[in-house]
Amino acid sequence: MLLDLLGADLNDMEDLIDKLNLPRFRAKQIFHWVHGKGVVSFDEMGNIPRNIRDILREHSFITAPELVAKSLSKGGDTVKFLLKFPDGEMVETVLMTYEREESRNRNTVCVSTQAGCNMGWYGKKKGEKLMLPAVNLEEKLEEKIISPANNILLNFMYWIFIIFL
Repeated sequence: MLLDLLGADLNDMEDLIDKLNLPRFRAKQIFHWVHGKGVVSFDEMGNIPRNIRDILREHSFITAPELVAKSLSKGGDTVKFLLKFPDGEMVETVLMTYEREESRNRNTVCVSTQAGCNMGWYGKKKGEKLMLPAVNLEEKLEEKIISPANNILLNFMYWIFIIFL
């Protein structure tokens, strides 16, 4: 089974590296590229030799959501992203920027914890109930990666949908 590096922690990556009989320090390098730098391609891992990148491609992958829609608020301080994951589920991620005079500027990203929303915009209906599939760790991290990399994020907020029927 292939390992999704985006959903893998350092221990998972060390296990993979051990299984492949590669030097253990490569796990930390790969972890840094995926979770620190946000790369979604093995070719972007500059300090990993090509032959090791080829081996990694055979035993792992890095998923990235498709950007379906992007909208900017009238004031230009909020950007909404509609993301579609490989399994077909879609979520919204929102980047909010705050400029302040008396303290540092701040950016906040709202990350969905469920695919769909309780208004029925992107959820799946089953009978009369709106079914909201949970977004897994890999998908939450993918949302983080697709958010603009040139902005410094100081706050993360997770949306949690609660539906009262």
